[in-house]
Amino acid sequence: PIPHSSEVHKLNKYNGEVLQTYPLSISTGSTEAWAFAFWGGDFYIFNKLSLDASTNVFKLEMDDSTTSEIIHDSGYRIVGAGVSTCAPTSLI
Repeated sequence: PIPHSSEVHKLNKYNGEVLQTYPLSISTGSTEAWAFAFWGGDFYIFNKLSLDASTNVFKLEMDDSTTSEIIHDSGYRIVGAGVSTCAPTSLI
């Protein structure tokens, strides 16, 4: 198991009930900076641990709950992320 692992929860927007849990296969134990975004039907986690040179970016696939690193050592310390409300919810 990964120390200090984290989860993403899909919530019912009307009552806050947890509808689904997605365990993340990344360590978040000594996080210094983080951000979270949704685009194209998937979630993106931006995470910089204390020993990392800069933020790493991970993609959480909603269809199979897998997490993969898509950018290692971005060169930036990312502390916020945003997506337009007009962004697509799927890539098709």
